[in-house]
Amino acid sequence: MSRYNVARSAVLAVAVLSAICFVALFEYPEDAYATATDDITFDMNGGSINGQSSFVKTVSELNTTGLPDASGSTIPSGKNAFVTWSESPTAYSKLYNPGDPAPPNVTTLYAVWGNYTPTSGNVNVTGTGCYIINGATNLSVSVSASSAPLLVLNDSTLSGLTPKNSTNITILLQNENRIDGMNIQGSNQTIRLSSASTGNVNIVSSSIWGVSSFIVDGGNLQIDRISTGGSVILNGGTISTGGIVQGSSVTINNGAVLSCNNIYTAGALIINGTVSSQGMVQGGSITINESTVLNCKEIYTAGALIINGTVSSEEKTQGGSITVNGTLGAESIYAGGEISINGNVAVTGNIQGSSITVEGGTVVAASTWPAPIITGSAVVVVGDEDIVETGWKYIEIVPGFDTYGITSMSVTFQLAVGSEVQETTLLLPEFTDRINLDPSSYLSSDQIEIRYFLNGVEYISVGTAVSVSAPAPGHYTVSISGGIPANMQYTEILCSGVELKASN
Repeated sequence: MSRYNVARSAVLAVAVLSAICFVALFEYPEDAYATATDDITFDMNGGSINGQSSFVKTVSELNTTGLPDASGSTIPSGKNAFVTWSESPTAYSKLYNPGDPAPPNVTTLYAVWGNYTPTSGNVNVTGTGCYIINGATNLSVSVSASSAPLLVLNDSTLSGLTPKNSTNITILLQNENRIDGMNIQGSNQTIRLSSASTGNVNIVSSSIWGVSSFIVDGGNLQIDRISTGGSVILNGGTISTGGIVQGSSVTINNGAVLSCNNIYTAGALIINGTVSSQGMVQGGSITINESTVLNCKEIYTAGALIINGTVSSEEKTQGGSITVNGTLGAESIYAGGEISINGNVAVTGNIQGSSITVEGGTVVAASTWPAPIITGSAVVVVGDEDIVETGWKYIEIVPGFDTYGITSMSVTFQLAVGSEVQETTLLLPEFTDRINLDPSSYLSSDQIEIRYFLNGVEYISVGTAVSVSAPAPGHYTVSISGGIPANMQYTEILCSGVELKASN
């Protein structure tokens, strides 16, 4: 297998593992009740409990039990049931369920009371407040309220949901729900799925171009497409569509998991969550931030493409300028302007830009144009040739054991830059690939750590860098023997001069 295919396989493995870990964290939050920073007053918002209009829970209580329910309370006249807690007495953008962790920096929460709607026929919501749609079948709902109502969908099927005029709607999902058609009549509306949603909804057919914002804060959404002339903001939950995600701008934040066919915006595309796109990802500019995992077919922007997370593109990745501080695997990379790399890049084809600067990391490509300029400690392989910057020292690993079947190699060493010592870890497509050493630095320790996988087990080996003076400017060789499994006990991980000690 060629070096760039080996490196690309490593990139894909990083992407898959990152996605698995991210989803696991999303579904199983740790220390769920350790976020309260203040005592919270619970305002019953027209109701009462034990004859009082409010009650207080301390930080200690909240961190132990989460938010309380409203059991034992007196429901306000004209209302049917308690629904949830809100940061506002009349607005529903920030809602919390009983048992949820207490929100930080919040001192008052208000009870939300709702009214049950009919479960079939036609309903026209004209007022503010909360409407509970519980067990509905073939119910048609239109909303023409002048202020933003809260709709609670619980085990319900709607034949249609029609927001009219400039109505804003927040939808809270409980259990399984279906909307056969969502059709916007009007403009400048905001449609929001609440972060307090614990259920699912399948929107079979949608026509939402007129909305100013389509926001998903939580819940599980399946929809035919998200196509709006306004902004699309995905803050949480899981979103699945066989169609396009399109808006004047698209923001996918940490906590959101998106699966779609294509993403398009003429404005800014900002990705902080986990995204899988079967087709093209396109934006006026694209920023893919740390902890982000993006898998797609192709990436295109005429503006700046900034990759700080982990990205796998089956075909071309193209930008006006491209900056990679994370990990990128692609078939080819093209920029009309500069390409700057300080991360891991594996390309099965060509990398082309007005200039290619490698500040650090590992770069593997079949070809480049122009030749890359190396400005920092890095591994650069073009075709089958290691690129060593003229006049630079390098490190070469010499394995003293059979390396057949070994994958995911990495090397860790310490560099002194001025008065600072920096630990550097680089991927190795092959053990023998040469590692450029920034001439403004020097090895602060002669101990070099190598990690690799064999038959699914990670191994660690430590070698000593030996200076070879000729030919000038010299280089280092590091002879290593077979490693020990990483899950064995040892006193210290490399770059310390302390010998690895295995225990039974």
